[in-house]
Amino acid sequence: RKMRELDSAFWRRLSWAVCTRVVLPRALDVMVDATGFSLVSKSAWFCIRLGKRIRRRDCWKVHLAVDQRLLLILNWRATAFHRNDSPLFRRLLAGFRQLGLVFADAAYSCRANYQLVHERAGALFAPFKKNAGLKAKNCTAWRAAWHLYHRLYMVWKGIYHQRSKV
Repeated sequence: RKMRELDSAFWRRLSWAVCTRVVLPRALDVMVDATGFSLVSKSAWFCIRLGKRIRRRDCWKVHLAVDQRLLLILNWRATAFHRNDSPLFRRLLAGFRQLGLVFADAAYSCRANYQLVHERAGALFAPFKKNAGLKAKNCTAWRAAWHLYHRLYMVWKGIYHQRSKV
């Protein structure tokens, strides 16, 4: 019966309490990723345009921030499957004052996220999207990462490969 009273806020506070005692005294190397899961594999919908029933996947996404050394989940958020990943990056890293290396996939690649990690003395390693350009728009971290990615790709890839742990 008590399980109903334990909501996601409780689990987030518990995870934060563990992190503040074990992980936070040092600069964090963080891996950020999202994964989808579903409790029911498919659901039936009626498409008015086609005039027939269609199968549609309904699932949830869990966004995780994991410590690279201890593989401890530092922070997490659950969202609907159609939500974008990039806006949640700031929430996942909220509360961490000093960052080391941050590894993420291309969904988290935007100037605001590069600048956020740079302001916390860290470096973000996220592949650039195909339409990304060099225009930094007052974001020095974006320009430096773009040059590293395009000029020294093999070095960048060697560092980024550590993300495979998550």
